[in-house]
Amino acid sequence: MASYPSGIVSTAVFTTKANTLDIIDASHPNLIQEEVIAIETALGTNPAQSTNGSGSYTSAATAFGTVTARLNNHEIGILGDVHTQYVKKVDGVVTTASTSSGVVRNIYSSTSTPTGGMDGDVWLKYV
Repeated sequence: MASYPSGIVSTAVFTTKANTLDIIDASHPNLIQEEVIAIETALGTNPAQSTNGSGSYTSAATAFGTVTARLNNHEIGILGDVHTQYVKKVDGVVTTASTSSGVVRNIYSSTSTPTGGMDGDVWLKYV
């Protein structure tokens, strides 16, 4: 039975075998096979592939079936901008954080000298 994902196999279990010296039992490759299957099952399919924000964000979920499902949920939340306490930049346009978060800072980037704004705003002047 595989140790992963609830545990990690110790190196003592996977001992190095030498040709013509060690007897290889079927349990040796079978154990490795069980661990690989357990890792694949925990990861899910295509964990490196983006979802492009398709689906709905779940903030209440504490356990996901796979790492892929957990990563997809995070990506959907970020792309859907459900975290309104942060400043967000989309297609070169910076938006402010929600006033309900308690902290709002506007960020400006321009070649001009700063004008207007409020205390706490950030102005980045570039040449």
